[in-house]
Order: sequence, then C-alpha cells, then structure tokens
Amino acid sequence: MPKIDAVAAEGSTTLTVAWRGGGRSRIDLRDWLARPNPVLDVLSNPAVFARAAVGGYGGMVTWDDGEGDLAIDACHLRLIADEQARSGSSDEVDRVGRSSPA
Repeated sequence: MPKIDAVAAEGSTTLTVAWRGGGRSRIDLRDWLARPNPVLDVLSNPAVFARAAVGGYGGMVTWDDGEGDLAIDACHLRLIADEQARSGSSDEVDRVGRSSPA
C-alpha cells in the first residue's frame, strides 16, 4: 500500500507527491477532476486545491483538514501517477527533485 510523506499543489490541477520510501511524482489531476463528482467539484477552486495536505497517516491527500471527506487516497494517486508515467503525460521526479523520464 503506497504511503505519502509530503504533497504540494502546483497550479490548479497538479500535485507533487513525495512517496514514503523515496521517489516523487508530479500528478496532473485535470482529467480526473473534470469527471462529474459533487464531492470533488469544489477542487476546481484554485484556493481550495492549494490547501492539499497529507492525511490519514500518509494514506491520502486531503483538502478538508484531514477529515477525509474531500480526499484522494494514496492508491488512486499512485495508479494515476503510474499511468501518466507510462503514457509520458507526466514526469516522475526522483529523490532530489530532478525530472527524469518515466
């Protein structure tokens, strides 16, 4: 089960996630957030998206002070990151923050 050590919002749809055990991923959530979802619709507000934080002891990224109602779990984020890395639509970032090809 993947765990998150740190997260930072970049722009209005991208997260940089530092994974527990090493490695970082830049994850573009634009397509994921474009899907109709009344719970996640609030993330289209850049001020709300910028509040991304690690929640659930590294098990999710949350935007609601750790309550978990407005969150994306680490498993889904890892799947999105892996898919984007395979398709070349996002960069995998190594431990020191340099972009490297997936």
